[in-house]
Amino acid sequence: MLAEPSETSAVTLRPSSVSSVGQIPKPGPKVNIPLGPEEFDYMIEKMKKDAGLTAVQT
Repeated sequence: MLAEPSETSAVTLRPSSVSSVGQIPKPGPKVNIPLGPEEFDYMIEKMKKDAGLTAVQT
């Protein structure tokens, strides 16, 4: 009986984590644009690192 609620909890936590991660990049660049070109450029580099280290090397 304990195995059933454990699986349900794990499945519920998975979409929550994905949703949180997906929401972070959306407001990130939008909020940085009005801050300044330096802030925006820094965010672009951050996004490149998240997307793939190979993009930063080139």
